[in-house]
Parts: sequence; structure tokens; C-alpha cells
Amino acid sequence: MALSSDSPGLVADPATARALCAAGAHTLIVAPLALRGTPMGLLSVYRTGGADPCNEDDAGLALDAASHTALCIDNARRFTREHTIAATVQRHRLTLYPACIPPATHNAVHTQLDRTNLMLRMYWPK
Repeated sequence: MALSSDSPGLVADPATARALCAAGAHTLIVAPLALRGTPMGLLSVYRTGGADPCNEDDAGLALDAASHTALCIDNARRFTREHTIAATVQRHRLTLYPACIPPATHNAVHTQLDRTNLMLRMYWPK
């Protein structure tokens, strides 16, 4: 799509319009970031300066990049969710023992067996 000062997206966002005009943008490709039919956002690609206008090959590349980006975002979200669940389960597993168990005392017995040292540690409630 060729850009001009009256392009629909630029009229709606004057700050973006000013930035694009200052950069010398003349063409735009917009590709959806979507995965399994769920929209996640948009990828906007602009051509600036003396570069040739975007063509069908550029549009195909932008669609491929948008598809791959959506997959990466989904993978990152899934990893974060799974990591949070695993950390929560791990935290809850650490608190299985009630606080009413009496504290243990620590005694150590040291003995020597065949030129090696053996340290025995025994724990029992008070």
C-alpha cells in the first residue's frame, strides 16, 4: 500500500504519521500476527528513502515473518505458563511438613576406617 498523508491508518494516529513522514516512508505492508485463528497483533513493514516500493514477494516474506513471529510469541507464553506452574508446584511441595514436628538435634561421630575418614551424622527429635 502506498502511503500518503490521507492514508486511513495515518489519519487515525497523527504521532505515527509524523514519525513516518520524517523517516521518508513511502510504502507499507501490514501482516496479521495470528496463530490457530487467534489474532495476537500486527506486523507493520515500511519502505523508506529511495528503495523500490514493496511488491508481492515482499508481502509474502512479511506474511511468513508474521506467522513465525506469532509462533515464537505463543511458545514464549506457553513456556512462561509452564514454568510458573512448575515453580508453584515446587513451592507447595516444600511446605508438606507441618511446623509442629520437634526440631532435630545434630550429633556427629567421627571414626577412621582404613585411612579414610567417615563422618556419621545422626538426627533425632529432642
